[in-house]
Amino acid sequence: ECFTSKTVHIGMDEAYHIGLGKYLDKNGYSARFDILKKHLEKVVEIAEKYGLKCIMWSDMFYRLATGGEYYDYKNFDAEKVRAHVNKNVDLVYWDYYHKDEEFYSEMIKSHKSITDRPIWFAGGAWSWIGFTPHNGYSMKTMLPAMRACKKCGVENVFITLWGDNGGECSKFALLPALFKIKCEFDGVTDEQVIKTRFYEITGEYYDNMLLLDLPDKLLVEDDCESNPSKYVLYSDLFNGFLDAGFPDDGEEKLKKYAESLKKVKSKKYDYLYKTSLKLCVAVGSKYYLGQKIRQAYKNGDNNTLIRLADKISEVIESVKELYETFKFQWFRENKPHGFDVQDIRFGALIWRLKSCRKRIIDYVAGVLDSIPELEEDNLYVMTRNGVKRRLESFNCWGKNITLNTL
Repeated sequence: ECFTSKTVHIGMDEAYHIGLGKYLDKNGYSARFDILKKHLEKVVEIAEKYGLKCIMWSDMFYRLATGGEYYDYKNFDAEKVRAHVNKNVDLVYWDYYHKDEEFYSEMIKSHKSITDRPIWFAGGAWSWIGFTPHNGYSMKTMLPAMRACKKCGVENVFITLWGDNGGECSKFALLPALFKIKCEFDGVTDEQVIKTRFYEITGEYYDNMLLLDLPDKLLVEDDCESNPSKYVLYSDLFNGFLDAGFPDDGEEKLKKYAESLKKVKSKKYDYLYKTSLKLCVAVGSKYYLGQKIRQAYKNGDNNTLIRLADKISEVIESVKELYETFKFQWFRENKPHGFDVQDIRFGALIWRLKSCRKRIIDYVAGVLDSIPELEEDNLYVMTRNGVKRRLESFNCWGKNITLNTL
């Protein structure tokens, strides 16, 4: 039973507070499984009225049974859950994170224990943590997933490409990962065959498109929780609470990445390489600038502060160039809806850079007695060269630009 126009995905995932919010205020406490079951029955009834078959994410059955955890199949009471799964709904097991084939296999077996319906698998090609695709991480997680699906007889598979917090990443930039994931499912594993077929279908060189991952390869290779090209771009020059997340060799890496991207020629996706190139340049121009400003201020080195103020002007120009290439990419691939967000973000970044530059100049000229933000010691949310908080903390523009959100 493959996906057809008669199949509708009804979602119903991540309802963490089911029965605990306004429902609780209005109705008092009800067993949370009962609420889920009752609502699901109503939705299925409506769908069947129009001849539609429903599929839904499976996570809430697991979360309600294990105290909030989705991937805790070991402490999962299948018999308890089975009674709440609608017999006319296919469950979709979604997982974008694990690298162990055996783990995926165990989760699929767990799903089969709670329903007699076909199990679907939804994986992810990582398009949702900034401007940069994560083809490498997508393959590390999805290739073992495909092997598990084949071994466990899961035939219905699709790959998601989400657009969290701005949807900056081009979906076409994930073509290498998407193609290799499909090849893995089909049993094609020879690298040269994959690269040859990729070129025949897309007209692009597989290895070249993997270079689009480069702007985020500053901390560790293919790590889903590493998106420095976004948080370095937007981090504030004076409130540098993200500064410890800048690896020491990042500036040099970005220069090398820019050189590699500059050499690539592509008829169809040339604009993607230009965006990645300009991203490397913009992030590189801003790299460590906040730390340098803070150090010069604390040292009372006004000559260096003036030079750094001039450097901010260079950063502004590189950000403007990135904006233009990214704007072309957006309007080439997307509807204009949503670009208002990008206008706001880039505009705010440029205006803030101008503001910081002016205050430095005024301070050196004696117009200002101090720059209060630079008087404070930074409290970092990361340790040097290592991420210590969840991914969401660094893929949220609003959290990256300021600590003053109360």
